[in-house]
Amino acid sequence: MQDPALAEILGNIKALVAHMPTVIDGELTLERVSELQIFLSGRVDQGDNRFDLSGVQMIDGAGVQLLLALDASLSAAGRQIELVDVPPCVSEALAVCGLDNQLRSLPEYWT
Repeated sequence: MQDPALAEILGNIKALVAHMPTVIDGELTLERVSELQIFLSGRVDQGDNRFDLSGVQMIDGAGVQLLLALDASLSAAGRQIELVDVPPCVSEALAVCGLDNQLRSLPEYWT
């Protein structure tokens, strides 16, 4: 029989881990889109909707398209994407593509 206090602590840890964002780092470019699409689809299937972009160093049109597809996939499932610690390169790419206003409706994690 498990100690109730330990069970509560484990439950709290599981809740914290479940709410941690999925980290996307490196280059969000055409060369990695296929790999990232498979990885991120799996994370979405597991219930993730928070993505930490603080480690993204470069993004191109394919990377922007991947973020839009991720947003659309989550929206179709009745969930909202949450992007955390968006670096300037991503913000600028979205602005250049004219998508910064469209994606501003996302939660206030944009930097």
